[in-house]
Amino acid sequence: MLTNCHPYCLQLLGASMVNQANFNHTDFITAELLQASTNDAFISGQPYFTNIWTEFTGTTPEEMVIGQELLLQVARTDILLSITTEIAEKVLTRLLRYHILHKINGGYYSNPL
Repeated sequence: MLTNCHPYCLQLLGASMVNQANFNHTDFITAELLQASTNDAFISGQPYFTNIWTEFTGTTPEEMVIGQELLLQVARTDILLSITTEIAEKVLTRLLRYHILHKINGGYYSNPL
């Protein structure tokens, strides 16, 4: 669920879990180690997440600002509060097409981690 089966994020989280298990001399991933692995994945995967934030949110500066605002809304509430402009609709379509967001039961959910 954390990675939404996204290949890069699966590998990123898997590598982080192996690193946490090795560091803690264990073969088992506990909830605490999973949380630590997720935190590590965010840090080591920063270039990937930065790329999503800057490249996939839009093709113009105006679209990027709107796309980033949409991602923040979804991260906070799973609901997009206002799609009132043609540009916002275009950006939402782009985020859905690239699987950055998913529409499920009327709500929008972001991808991995």
